[in-house]
Amino acid sequence: MRIRSHINFNVAVLKFVLIYLFSAFSTLVFAQNSNFSSRPTAGEKNFILIETKNNSLNVRKDPSASSRVVGKVLKGSEVPLIGMNGDGGADGNWYRVEIEKGRIGWVSKNYSRKIKKSNKKLTARPENTGGNDRAPDKTLKKTKPWARIDGFRLAKFGMTMKNVKKAIQNDFSMPDREITTINQPTERTKSLAVTVDKLLSESSKSRVVYVFGYKSKRLIQVNILTGHPLDTNATLKQLMNSGNFLGNHFLKKRYQEEGLVVNSKLSDGSILMFRGKDQEGRMVLLHVPANDNAKDLQITLNLSYIEKPGRPDIYKFKKLKNFDF
Repeated sequence: MRIRSHINFNVAVLKFVLIYLFSAFSTLVFAQNSNFSSRPTAGEKNFILIETKNNSLNVRKDPSASSRVVGKVLKGSEVPLIGMNGDGGADGNWYRVEIEKGRIGWVSKNYSRKIKKSNKKLTARPENTGGNDRAPDKTLKKTKPWARIDGFRLAKFGMTMKNVKKAIQNDFSMPDREITTINQPTERTKSLAVTVDKLLSESSKSRVVYVFGYKSKRLIQVNILTGHPLDTNATLKQLMNSGNFLGNHFLKKRYQEEGLVVNSKLSDGSILMFRGKDQEGRMVLLHVPANDNAKDLQITLNLSYIEKPGRPDIYKFKKLKNFDF
């Protein structure tokens, strides 16, 4: 169950948007420590000091901002410089570095500088790319408190529609007349929907949809859509900031290893910024959908809280026995 957007885009622009977004969103803080730590070897004379303004810096396969991200190096790390001077790329603005033994990549000179040999440890981590469901940093993840995904703000899974209306009114100081009821004929579910200005400090308008089960008549899912086409004034920067804020917020907690995904570009061109389940199997999903008709850098940020992923309380058509369709 999800909110579907209808946006008219241009394919060429879409590719530019997704490359730009995947690079920009990858500045999320995916780890504060790493399994990939080693000391410099004796023969290395120079190191690269990472001085990014963010918590980590992308390491790319080739000396180009459009090249695939193959890892990250934390701010303040000192990684071995490979080659005579490490310059690379058409503009000579890249250092060739070793982020672990035998693993080479490139970092931008804009966020790093060459220094003499030091005794600091290398601190890097591999990047999850290509749509693989590989969980980041298993060592650190075990030290975090478990996430608890039980709804959205005061609206909790299992609440009746009446109680959710009260929660909406308390959360957003919204009168009953501004809450819309929606019937989904195929899944035979009902939803309450509201439009909220600046749900996050950096965000534009958001549409919050509370979905109630077919049989239970109770809250089973909350979908939040931010950006286009709901708000045509939403900027790419606003949505990037909102995505980064949410991603960092989710990563403060621990999730089940199975199905945990962080910052992955999927085969359909969309970006799965975060997906994780708590101990009860309830899921949070942060997603930037792709669209074959990109136009004017208009994108949508989708956030969902799901009580029973894979087992939704919706109407399921039962095939009649001895009857072929």
